[in-house]
Amino acid sequence: MKKFLIILVVLSLISYLGYSFWQSKQNQNHFGYLTVKSLTQGANIFVIEIDKQCTGQCELKIVPGFYNIMVSKEGYQDWQNKVEVKENQRLEISDIRLIPYSSKMEALISGKIVNYLLLPNKNQIVYILQNNLKSFEVYVYNRLDKSNKSLLKLESEPIIEKASSDSSDLIFKLPKGAIFNNIKLKTDNWFVLGVNKSLTNNYIDINVKFKKILTTLKNSVIEQVIWQPSSNQRLAIKTEKEIYLLDMIENEVFPVAKDVGSYIFSDESFIYFLDISGLIKRYNPALNELITVSPLSLPFKEIKDLKLFNIISKNKMILIYQNESLAWVYADSKMQPLTTSISSAKTGTGSDVFLLFKSLEMERYPNKQVISKENIKDAWLTDKGQWVIFLNNKITYFDPRNDSYMDILEYKEENHPQFDADLNYLYFLDEEGLKRISL
Repeated sequence: MKKFLIILVVLSLISYLGYSFWQSKQNQNHFGYLTVKSLTQGANIFVIEIDKQCTGQCELKIVPGFYNIMVSKEGYQDWQNKVEVKENQRLEISDIRLIPYSSKMEALISGKIVNYLLLPNKNQIVYILQNNLKSFEVYVYNRLDKSNKSLLKLESEPIIEKASSDSSDLIFKLPKGAIFNNIKLKTDNWFVLGVNKSLTNNYIDINVKFKKILTTLKNSVIEQVIWQPSSNQRLAIKTEKEIYLLDMIENEVFPVAKDVGSYIFSDESFIYFLDISGLIKRYNPALNELITVSPLSLPFKEIKDLKLFNIISKNKMILIYQNESLAWVYADSKMQPLTTSISSAKTGTGSDVFLLFKSLEMERYPNKQVISKENIKDAWLTDKGQWVIFLNNKITYFDPRNDSYMDILEYKEENHPQFDADLNYLYFLDEEGLKRISL
């Protein structure tokens, strides 16, 4: 009996040691490796789930799973990201650079500013100052000498559309119901405002000028006004179903197309539009040439509701059919459907197109990689390959190389944030006026 018990104990011990050895081997294969580095000297790195804190750099052997990482330093904005560490994977997150809170923030213009526009020459800003409930004044601010110049006084708030390529003139609109010269407008009224050159009364009333020249369209409603490509003297004007060119210097009107759909768009060389039969047309003002870019064979019952939403480059177009909440990407002479409608589109590096969906996701096209499921409203790609993303209530950096986020600024709609991707400045309004942050 004693011998039997000894044998039983020995076998149990062997079994336990064998199991422990097997388990240790198994555990050795159930780890991943995480390295986090910060370029901001003295920054603290926190791995929340394991309560781990490092300074400057963390190198960890951890169980596979999801981990929340935060990098912080006093006087800087926190950097946060959620990552997945997989079994036997070595995940490295580097190039984390924190942004100072206030050292790069600059107050530019003080006062109750309701809106503003960054001009193409990058040295000037047109802004609207509200003096009281019935008094608005349009100014131009020079960023080089910090001077302000009053351009126009109005009784209603104007809607700034777009400046000419040389920043000499600005298109703005007074909406239906606005007061102009003590008269309540019955339709939208469009104007050209002289910014860096002298115009009669400092503005041109496009509605009056256009209908005075083209008397046959006296009662037509102007729906859209854009600059003609490569010209600061001509405007492309869209009425209900037609497009014209208005020469403001020669006081002439040239017909471009009839049976036009509901949207026109211009790039540096051409004017694009969708006709009522669903064909994409392109007009070349230099050659006075109108051609069909892409015929559509889509099963629409109401073609008139199909809109040309955006044109990213000469071979990439975004189409949207709003009634059915569907969208199509036209690229390389091919039309491909998307599963939902879009709210915006941006170009990325190489041939990538980044789509901002109405479902508030951002996706890289054509490989359909989902970039973010945050509530994205708009986004810009910086020269460093990072995205400045406008969410519902904050602005953040997104780095697609490591799927990391870093908050820059919280905002509201009335802050009207804008990003200058060429100079890496973020502009916004607050109760004190217009400010900018250098990124």
